[in-house]
Amino acid sequence: FDIVYRIDPGPRVEVELEGVSGRLERRRILARLRTLWTETVFTTELLRDSAAEIEEYFRERGYYTAEVRVVREGPADVDRVQVRFVIEAGEPVRVASIEVTGNEAISDARIARQMLTKTGGLKKRLLVPDTLDDDLRAIRNLYRDQGYLDVRLARPRIRLGIEGRTAHVTLPIEEGEPVRVRSVAVDDPPGGFDPAEIVAWSGLASGDTFTHDALLAAESAIRAALDVRGYPDVRAEARAERDGQRMDVRLTVVPGGRRVLADVEIVGNFTTKPRIITRELALSLGDPISREAILKTQHALYGLGIFRNVRIEYLPIDGATPESHRLRIEVEEAPPFGVTIGAGYDSEASFKGSFGVGHANVGGRDRTLSLQGRVSSIEERVQVLAEEPRLFGRK
Repeated sequence: FDIVYRIDPGPRVEVELEGVSGRLERRRILARLRTLWTETVFTTELLRDSAAEIEEYFRERGYYTAEVRVVREGPADVDRVQVRFVIEAGEPVRVASIEVTGNEAISDARIARQMLTKTGGLKKRLLVPDTLDDDLRAIRNLYRDQGYLDVRLARPRIRLGIEGRTAHVTLPIEEGEPVRVRSVAVDDPPGGFDPAEIVAWSGLASGDTFTHDALLAAESAIRAALDVRGYPDVRAEARAERDGQRMDVRLTVVPGGRRVLADVEIVGNFTTKPRIITRELALSLGDPISREAILKTQHALYGLGIFRNVRIEYLPIDGATPESHRLRIEVEEAPPFGVTIGAGYDSEASFKGSFGVGHANVGGRDRTLSLQGRVSSIEERVQVLAEEPRLFGRK
């Protein structure tokens, strides 16, 4: 059997923007409308949404009172529909004043610093609704960071000046009461660890102002405390249970096994001497292995400038104690040779040129040897430079 698709494209829609003079602005508006109209049925509701999109375009640019009317003119035939958007952008509305009401815990000045809407300057003075919405979220987060989890911000009250060119903004705030920590406890304390010490590591205490950031900071602090003691695989979780304006914090800690450095293995150093790598270690044999020390070592090796990639991992040693681990350092050496060429011109020396050839890892000892030269009508210079980053054993 045959399948036949019959396609009715509908009428052609011709769009006119009335009240827009600039060609660039016209293209920008039409681009937004095309995005809105993609794969959409042409309906009256779509026209209303299109008008709202154009109004949003102008309000983003400070034309707070912008209005758009849709005029759908009767088609001359069934194959063509004319739609005219009548745009009355008005004048840019500038913020004349901002008043904050209901705030006692946080000063007007501190709230003003949190806002992008300003009353000074030029562009910043424009009243942009989206920016004002961002300001409300920023103020809400500011209060929550200080323990006011129930803070409420009503919609801003905006009063326009007589000529409609200025706006007076009022921000009503209901602060509520701060939430405080009532208790901090460790659930199922791991063996060998004092729960009171874990609580002390968390930095949380009864009576403290509660914030969600404080929970994250407590988790990080516990992980850091155990990491430096040789528990790089530690997992820590802080949970809060609310009872009115009080929070009970519960800590769960899984330290994992302790790791101690018993051996070092270096891989990938085809040119570089092993001692050049081992001297950058932030650990010594017998030291507890920590992620902090591994990261510090990795940064130090990258800082030499002779490695393209550095990977460090700790592995158990067959036949050794569970604590004993081998630190495996895998490096990828960067190309040691480098060539630079330069050219220029000035009124005194006329044309001039420079060149340089260097080796960044001579003998695999992290030593640099380079030949540099400069040539111009008034100068010819060649020099050989050698660099030893650890002269007399010091950096």
